[in-house]
Amino acid sequence: MPEQKKNQSSYLILSILLVFSGSGLISIFLLNTNYGLVDVSLIKIPNENSYLTGLLYKPIDASGDNPLPTVVCAHGFSNSKHTMSGMALELGRRGFIALALDLAGHGNSEPSKDDSSLGIISAIEYLDTLPYADSNSIGIVGHSMGAWAAWATALKHGNISATVLIGGLPDLSVNGTNSGKYNSTFPKNLLVAVGEYDEFFTDVNLLTTDLMEIFGTTNPVVPNDAFYGSFQPERQDARRLVISSTIHILEPIDPLIVTETIQWMQTALKVDGYVDEYFIPHSNLIFPLRDVTSLITLISIICLFLSIASLIYHTNAFEEEKSSHKLDFEKPSLKKTGLVWGSLVIVLYFPVMLIGTFIPVPPMTFAPSIALWFLMINSILFAIIYLFSSYFEMNHSLREVLKKDRRVWWVKRGVGLVCGIIASLYGIMFILDNFFSIQLGFIIAFFSNLLIFPRIVSFVILLPLFLIYFLIDGLFFHADLTASKNESAFRDDLIQMGRLLVAKVWPFFLVVGCIYIPRIIFGINLLPGGLITLSIQFYWVLGLFIIAGSLISWFWYRLSNSIVPGAVFNSLLFVWILTSLLPV
Repeated sequence: MPEQKKNQSSYLILSILLVFSGSGLISIFLLNTNYGLVDVSLIKIPNENSYLTGLLYKPIDASGDNPLPTVVCAHGFSNSKHTMSGMALELGRRGFIALALDLAGHGNSEPSKDDSSLGIISAIEYLDTLPYADSNSIGIVGHSMGAWAAWATALKHGNISATVLIGGLPDLSVNGTNSGKYNSTFPKNLLVAVGEYDEFFTDVNLLTTDLMEIFGTTNPVVPNDAFYGSFQPERQDARRLVISSTIHILEPIDPLIVTETIQWMQTALKVDGYVDEYFIPHSNLIFPLRDVTSLITLISIICLFLSIASLIYHTNAFEEEKSSHKLDFEKPSLKKTGLVWGSLVIVLYFPVMLIGTFIPVPPMTFAPSIALWFLMINSILFAIIYLFSSYFEMNHSLREVLKKDRRVWWVKRGVGLVCGIIASLYGIMFILDNFFSIQLGFIIAFFSNLLIFPRIVSFVILLPLFLIYFLIDGLFFHADLTASKNESAFRDDLIQMGRLLVAKVWPFFLVVGCIYIPRIIFGINLLPGGLITLSIQFYWVLGLFIIAGSLISWFWYRLSNSIVPGAVFNSLLFVWILTSLLPV
């Protein structure tokens, strides 16, 4: 009877997750199309001997008789079109043809050589061929690396009517071929927006003097309140500096920056006499709701598949074998093991990133470095524990654990189930992306399609490295993953899991706190710039991945009494994410 009640509860949870996921997808589609008023399509753009991809947002009544201004939105390093799709959505709602572009080598765009615009020029040439796009009214929005590409595009193209640079500027101390010739009239109608706590700017207040020449003023530039130059066709030298209270990675979705960008493009591209039938108040933004709904729906879909796995694992085919697959271990000293693990996380991070920079492993930037970092942490940890097991109070044999997992035949079924779940997730994401122009995530699309050859190669190369990492991770925290099957002990299991999470994420919170707290409270920037600053962009995200991976391992061990299914699931999932995000 209790088992029957438990099954009923499982099916109820499964039904709730199914309804929640379905309603979430419908909501995302409606929000992403402005309730049917904006057509969103996934497009391919020729670019030299390769192609680019992007999301095109077009008001449904745009036509050759009603051509509309065009804006290209370019993302930053290790991002994709999804990062700028919120900006493109808001522009599309307001009567623009807006393209959220996968820059060359990012997303599903193929890499290109010797193109400082990273494909933006090719994108503009493509948009010029569309009858409903006004080729004489073009704007560019670029974030971080995309801001550099936007600057280069303005220089090469020569007919860009408005440029918005977010969280990125060329070296204003160099007025040559690398940065392009700039003055108070070039680029036309320039808006510069940056986060107050942007890690790439030592002191954003220095911009008030750095921008004096390009803003055509002899006094420090006044941010947010002041306006320089004019939008008049005979001048087109409008200038404005916006500083918002945000960090670098959040700048593309910062409401103030998005609102200022919209208003800038409306004023610069919709000239006097233009009848704006698409008027929507600047503060009326729907992309935040779309993005939050997207993240919640993604979590719901993953939980849905894990619930299905839980039901399958309670069938006789698995239960009969699980009962013989139990072994008791003495609990390790979590304080000691967590201290060693966290110290390795901090000490090895930047040296390994430097190794990956100076000795690149094609075809993917940074991914081999991250994989090597993870692998070195747990490999060194494994050796330390093996040599000094008595210090860590770990008296069980790791060799015995490996032997036990190898000889139990049902693990093969568990691995098959895991592979089936990941394949199903990939199929869903593929359908959503290619047929409904929907990518699930928040700021970044976590699960993009691996459609170009370098990403497939990277997936094959990285998968064994991460599999080794997660297997060692499972062995190391094996006793902490051995959760009780007694329902009355579930609370104790959660507390145990919480202690494990603290032991594994403390180095990430320590490093991020040491960097951001002095900047936010005292205005002191401890980052020297360059590679270290760029690496920190990955650091706090990797901390979130560690949390997610630990929770997933705990879930699978509760189901299977084996570290193998969780290790395979985590490996497939995180290699998919990594090869989706990083450039090739």
